[in-house]
Amino acid sequence: MALQTTVEISLAGTIISAYKSISIKQELASHHKMELRCRMDVLEDMKEDLASSSKDFLGETVILRVASASELLDYQELRFKGLVTSVNMTKGFHQQGGDLVNIEIKGCSILADDGAHFTSFSEMDLTTILNNTYTGYDVGKLETSFNPSLTETLLYSVCSNESAFAYTRRLATQYGEWFYYDGKALVFGLPQEAADPITLSYGINLMQFSLNLQPLPNSFKYVTSDYITGDFHQSGTKEVASNTQGHVNYTSGKSEEIFGKESTVFLHGYEDAQSKQRLDNQVAKQKNARENSQVVISGVSDNPGVQLGSVVQVKDDTKGYGSFRITEVFHELGEGGRYSNTFKGVSADISAYPLTDILASPKSGTQVAKVYDNADPEGLGRIKCQFFWQLATGQTTPWIRVLTPHAGADKGFHMLPEVSEEVLIGFEGNSAERPYVMGSLYNGAAYPSEWQTDKNNLKVQRTRAGHTMIFDDSEGKEELTIYDKDQNSIIKFKSHTQSLDIFATEDLNLTAKNINIQAEENINIQAKQNVETAAEGDIKTLAQGTIASQSDGDTQIKSKSNMDIEASSDTKITGTNVVSEAKSKAELKGAQTKVAGQMTEVKGAAFKIDVK
Repeated sequence: MALQTTVEISLAGTIISAYKSISIKQELASHHKMELRCRMDVLEDMKEDLASSSKDFLGETVILRVASASELLDYQELRFKGLVTSVNMTKGFHQQGGDLVNIEIKGCSILADDGAHFTSFSEMDLTTILNNTYTGYDVGKLETSFNPSLTETLLYSVCSNESAFAYTRRLATQYGEWFYYDGKALVFGLPQEAADPITLSYGINLMQFSLNLQPLPNSFKYVTSDYITGDFHQSGTKEVASNTQGHVNYTSGKSEEIFGKESTVFLHGYEDAQSKQRLDNQVAKQKNARENSQVVISGVSDNPGVQLGSVVQVKDDTKGYGSFRITEVFHELGEGGRYSNTFKGVSADISAYPLTDILASPKSGTQVAKVYDNADPEGLGRIKCQFFWQLATGQTTPWIRVLTPHAGADKGFHMLPEVSEEVLIGFEGNSAERPYVMGSLYNGAAYPSEWQTDKNNLKVQRTRAGHTMIFDDSEGKEELTIYDKDQNSIIKFKSHTQSLDIFATEDLNLTAKNINIQAEENINIQAKQNVETAAEGDIKTLAQGTIASQSDGDTQIKSKSNMDIEASSDTKITGTNVVSEAKSKAELKGAQTKVAGQMTEVKGAAFKIDVK
């Protein structure tokens, strides 16, 4: 049985006086679709060309109001505002309906489905993110109502190749927030409850209804990593207390019986101080949403007040069947205002968004970015990067990790890219909100032209200051060279000559507990000025061959204690003059002692000489 209604249709400010049929399909997280079928003569001057007038309706606003024709019935009104997105004209003289114009209208949320966007938000809550996202849209056509239950600040949220509408839909799914167009405004978050729910009484304004009970798997353990602490966090749906009742509680019990085995799922969440708490909250939302999706009511009604997001109470003559929140409704209007709707809903006792999926995340392949900052305040070797699509807004990534050949506690390979250098960004689990640095890239403005060879002979490492390590694989010239920024200090490992060269413009210092220098052949030490050898202990010089000390100037040998000169064979001291002097006593001994000279003089004090 259809309800007799009064219908008001305004198209671009023009009242449509007659129509063949009207239908509106409304679903969560989707654009509402309205179809208006009219005789062509209602909208067109039949003397003009086909679609001469109707085409002007494209993009125009449509406002629909449907109310019960009887004031005795306590029915709410159906109100809908949308935009004309398609006009189809059909000439059919011999068809039953004659010439028709089919007008397709989408909810005003279609304005926000304007193509892919790339943007990001750091350290913002959902309300701020959404307000920024919808800045620039025509608020006269698209109204918004943002009231999310999640009020915490998000570390990093990315709109990756998504329209504003698609981004909002995914945020709702990811964080378990209700999202739908209510016919006038785009709603994000649980709507405000009406003073009184709509009562649907079987046999009066509810012609048919059914309950579908379907147990769903709901035994999951979610695991996520936390590199800040080096731990893994986990949270299971079995740890979440269920506050269900009635059919939902019964179906949840059956779910545990049927799907008793727990599944482990890895969740690519971002890390901060609230990682564990956020995981627990997400898992609770996921479990409640899955429970709420197990019991679905379907029905046929003639009350225009049954609209998306509204709460209805279902009853018959003897009992009530509970309260349900509408998740899908299809309105139909025939000629003369005959109205009915079909709907679906879930239990209103649970506030969980039935489309919740905490695994939902923005997807991305690898991207190129530039280093924005590399002074990690936590000392974890992370950097901040800026994608090229972030330049316009000044946004950056959070501090993200850098892939290295080796990493560990006080060990690893520490070489961070410099600010403004180009890097390649990968994403954990392909999630655009989990970036990490895969490596650095050359480009036409920054490349090492001096190291290019036809045979790829050079492998080089160079720091920002110019400290360089060059591996040269040129045939016959193989060598490893290490030098500082001005080449004041150079070390060369020459494989082709089997030699090692060390060069320093100023000082070369060797410090160790013990230093051993050994050569299979010769050791040659030269200085253009002085050579000094000093030891706090002993100095010993040994040679199996000859020891030769020679100077162009004087040679001095001094000792603060005794000095012994001993030779297994002869000892010879030769000089133009030889002076041997003792401050106390001088002795000259030998098995035979000979003193000879062309003139020989022996003196003693007080003219005393003893010859024995």
